[in-house]
Parts: sequence; structure tokens; C-alpha cells
Amino acid sequence: QGPYWGVCVLASLIVLLGPALLTNYDVAKEMHALLRIGFFADKKMVRVFTQMLWSPLVWVWRKYHSVLEESEENQRTADYFEKILVMPASEPIGAVLQGG
Repeated sequence: QGPYWGVCVLASLIVLLGPALLTNYDVAKEMHALLRIGFFADKKMVRVFTQMLWSPLVWVWRKYHSVLEESEENQRTADYFEKILVMPASEPIGAVLQGG
């Protein structure tokens, strides 16, 4: 249950933090590191379950743009968050869903 519980906790944190997730560069970096762990887990179902986090991440991204505050730190964090959002598309085909 450990990895699945962890992904559920991450999803909850993403939703609870909402656009505040994008106001701190270090938090975005840590989120990226946690997502990479899920993407490269040994078990296929953990990788698939991690992909389900993209729905709340996209929700946060859309909410953030509706309350966008212009600052250099926020822009830097937003640019980094864009890299997180395209992560599944930038990985080699099958890296996430390959058999395990």
C-alpha cells in the first residue's frame, strides 16, 4: 500500500495547496523529484497510478493562471512547473508504461 498511499497523499497536497504550489520554486522542485520516483518505479501499476496526478496538476496550472501574480520568482516557478506538466510526453515512449 505504500506507493499508492504516497500518490494519494501527493494528489491531496496538490489540490489543497492549489495555486500556492506555484509560488515557491523549491516546492515545485520537490514535487518534480517525487513524480520522477513514481515514473521510474519498478512496478507498472505505480507508474500508471503516478500518471493520474496529471489531472490535479493541470487543474492547479489553470487556477494559477486565473490568479497570476507577476514576479520574477513566480515566473521562474511557473516555467519549471511547465516542464513538470510535459514530463510524460518528454519521456521515451513506453518509459512509463513498460512492463514491470
